[in-house]
Amino acid sequence: MTRHLAIAGTVFLLTATAIAQQRLELPTQFDETEAILGDGQPRIIVYADRAGSQQAEEWGRALESAPCPSVGVANLTAVPDIGRSMARESFSDDDPIALDWQGEVAERLGFTAGEANVYLVDGAGTALAHLHGPASEASLERLRLRAREACPAAETE
Repeated sequence: MTRHLAIAGTVFLLTATAIAQQRLELPTQFDETEAILGDGQPRIIVYADRAGSQQAEEWGRALESAPCPSVGVANLTAVPDIGRSMARESFSDDDPIALDWQGEVAERLGFTAGEANVYLVDGAGTALAHLHGPASEASLERLRLRAREACPAAETE
């Protein structure tokens, strides 16, 4: 009996650790923290390195009326530590952009370098859709259909 309880306790601890590791928060250029994954909120993540930043801006404009909230994340793994301050200041003062210095989003969700990567994630941080490249009418429509399923409450607000 004691052994069974110890095993059950171990399983519980492992499960709790896995859940805690799923959550991801990143700093923004304003030094605020932005929830990215695993906070219970489905969202659309627009993620790009420098080469994909133009496509990311196009996706961001196209998703302004999406049924899910969206967040922009910059993949900054190529920026050396000495250049971080300058990189942070290079972002506009309009909308917060989450800064991924370690490539954590890419590690968890996959990433095609040189292109915008757009993910629809559920509240647990699981990818429901992953698109990459320029925004097209066909890709936007596919994403909107999936987003309506993931965020039905957002549509009625």
